[in-house]
Amino acid sequence: MDLLLIGGLSGSGKSVALAALEDSGYYAVSNLPLAQLGGLLAPLVQSRVDYQEAGRRGRGVTEVNPHGHAADEMRTLWASLRRRIGRAKGKGPARKAA
Repeated sequence: MDLLLIGGLSGSGKSVALAALEDSGYYAVSNLPLAQLGGLLAPLVQSRVDYQEAGRRGRGVTEVNPHGHAADEMRTLWASLRRRIGRAKGKGPARKAA
């Protein structure tokens, strides 16, 4: 299973992208609160200023403020997603149930 997260500012084309993905056979959900994603997105989005500035500049938060909290969150999020995708593809160690 592949997971694709689409984000952006108002008017940036998120709905158009979701419609195109649905037309291609993907299951798409719009306006899903982060809390609904449970442990998948464990790093909470806390530093909104860096995210807004990155969006305004058309860059990622790691480019705007590479040592900031938002950049750390994004690196943690991507590492978590890579681990989860690796496990889903059978390339990584499975996490044992508690």
